Amino acid sequence: MEDQIIYINFVAEINEKTSAHLLFLLTDQLRAGVKKFHINIASNGGTVFHAVSIYNFISGLQETEIHTHNLGQIDSSANLFFLTGHKRTASKASTFLLHPPQMNVAGNASLTIDFLKERVGSIEKDQIKMAEIIGNRIGKTSSDVLEMFRARKTYSSSEALELGFIDSIEEYIGKPGVPMFSIMNQ
Repeated sequence: MEDQIIYINFVAEINEKTSAHLLFLLTDQLRAGVKKFHINIASNGGTVFHAVSIYNFISGLQETEIHTHNLGQIDSSANLFFLTGHKRTASKASTFLLHPPQMNVAGNASLTIDFLKERVGSIEKDQIKMAEIIGNRIGKTSSDVLEMFRARKTYSSSEALELGFIDSIEEYIGKPGVPMFSIMNQ
């Protein structure tokens, strides 16, 4: 199984369900002796909590080869997941969106000052954590990444190559007979 490669298509939001599915699948394949993973990602982002958990889990894998590929778009916190790749590629028509973390409020929520202060503090910590991770992976300072967040810009694959998000622009090529798993929104 050492030369076995597993393809995972992650076309989903990053949330509790999809991150649990991904971590279970990776753990299961690692137990089976698989050491090479090609993870195709198209994600509009999701919770920073789950994205950081994915980042920390995959970054901690020893003696594995992880290739992440942007199938279409990598937005927001999905950049953390994407940047875990030892090799990172993107299709020519793919994009990367960076913006500061945010809090969504549903319906007629009652928000107290204490609750809002707590959330602001948490969002600030998430922003710093994301900037440090991204900066470390692309060779930029946290300040550079915070500026990129403030710009709220969508980067093309060629811009992502210049910024160090990807190693090369390559079109996705599926290989017949290779085990392939998919994680999608349900």
